[in-house]
Amino acid sequence: MLERWQMNKLGFVNFWLYDWEEFTFSEGRLLLRGENGAGKSITTQSFIPFMLDGDMRPHRLDSFGSKDRKMEYYLLGGGAEESTGYLYLEFTKPQHKLYRTFVIGLRARKGKPIDFWGFCLSDGRRVGCGEGEFPLFSTRGSQRIALTRQEARNQFGDGENWVERSGEYKQMVNRMLFGCREADQYDRLLKLLMDIRKPKLSKDFSPELVRGLLNESLQPLGEDDIAPMVQSMEKMDDIQNRLENLRDCLRAARTLRNEYKRYNEFVLGKKGEFYLTARAGAQELVQEAEDLRQQTALTEDSLSAQRAARGEAERRITELQREYDALSENEQLEQSVQKLAAQRGELAQAQAAVEALKAKEADTQRSVDAKTREEETAQRLFDEQREALRREFAELDALNDTVRYPH
Repeated sequence: MLERWQMNKLGFVNFWLYDWEEFTFSEGRLLLRGENGAGKSITTQSFIPFMLDGDMRPHRLDSFGSKDRKMEYYLLGGGAEESTGYLYLEFTKPQHKLYRTFVIGLRARKGKPIDFWGFCLSDGRRVGCGEGEFPLFSTRGSQRIALTRQEARNQFGDGENWVERSGEYKQMVNRMLFGCREADQYDRLLKLLMDIRKPKLSKDFSPELVRGLLNESLQPLGEDDIAPMVQSMEKMDDIQNRLENLRDCLRAARTLRNEYKRYNEFVLGKKGEFYLTARAGAQELVQEAEDLRQQTALTEDSLSAQRAARGEAERRITELQREYDALSENEQLEQSVQKLAAQRGELAQAQAAVEALKAKEADTQRSVDAKTREEETAQRLFDEQREALRREFAELDALNDTVRYPH
C-alpha cells in the first residue's frame, strides 16, 4: 500500500496571541487540552479547513458558523495599525522521510483588504531557524519580525508553488496533497471536514447523522453513470448464458489444447530426431570438406612446384635455343659439327669393330679354354698310362731279377 501524507507540525508566526509557536503531531494526531476560552477552538479552526483552501470568510473561520470575527481580528489584535503573520502546516511520509509544508502569509492594514500569499515547500526545506531551513521571520535583538511578502518571495526563489490568491492556493493544495481530479470532489471533502468539526456534533450524534454526512460527501451519480449499471442488470441473464457458453468453450479449448500439445510434442520429437541425424551428417561433411581442403592445399603446393620446374625448364630451353641459334649462325662451327658428326660415325664403326673383336676374342678364349681342358685331360691320361707302364716295368724288373738270381 502506498504511504499517505500525514500532518506533522502546525505553526504560527505573529498570529493572534502567538509570537512564534509550533505544535507537533504524533502520527498525524494532535490533542489540545485546556480550560474554556484558552484558545483550543481558535487554534484548530485557524488551520482546518483554512490551511487547506485559504478561505478567509468569517463563517469558515468559526466552528460555530459565526460572522463576528474576521481575519483582521487575529492579525491586528487590540488595535494595531498594520501586521504581517504566517500560518504553516507540515505534512510528512515518515518511512520515506519526505516533507511538504504549506505556508500562508497575511498582511492586515486597518481599513484595507488583507493581502494574501501562499506557497508550498516541496524541495526538502522545512520551516525553522536552523541551517538549511526556511525562516519566516528575522530577529532584531529579542524581537521577531515576520518577513514581508517580497522577502518571503526572494527567499522562496523561482517555482510554480507560489500563489497570491486563495483560489489558486486551494488548487495548489489539492494538486500537491490530495490529487482530486475534479474541483467539486475536493470541495465535498472540505465540506465534510467542516461538518465533522462542528462543536455540537456529539450532542445529536447518531448512525443516521453519520450516514447523512457520508452520503453528502459522496459524488452524485448522474444518468450517464447509472445507465451502464441498469443495462448490466437487465442483461444479467444474457451475461449468465454467455458465461456458461464461454465455460463450455473454455473446456473444449482446453481439450483441444491438450491434444494439440501432444501433437506438438510428437512433431517436436521427430524434428529433434531429424535434427540430430542432420547434424551428424553435417559433421561428417564438415570433416570431408576439411580433408578435401588439406588435399587441395597439398595439390596446390605440388602444382606450384611443378609450375616452378616448368618455368625453369622453359627458361633453360630458351637459353639453349638462343645458344643453338648463335651456334647455327657460325659457319665454321657448323663445319666442325659436321666433321664431328663424321668422326662420331667413324668412332661408332671403330667401336663396332672393337665389339666384334671382343666377341671374336671371347670365342677364341672359349676355344683356348676348351683346348686347355682337352690338354689337361690328355695329360692326365698320359700320366696315368706312364704310371701304369712304370709299374709294369717295375714288375718286369723284379721278375728278371728272380729269373737271374734264383734261390
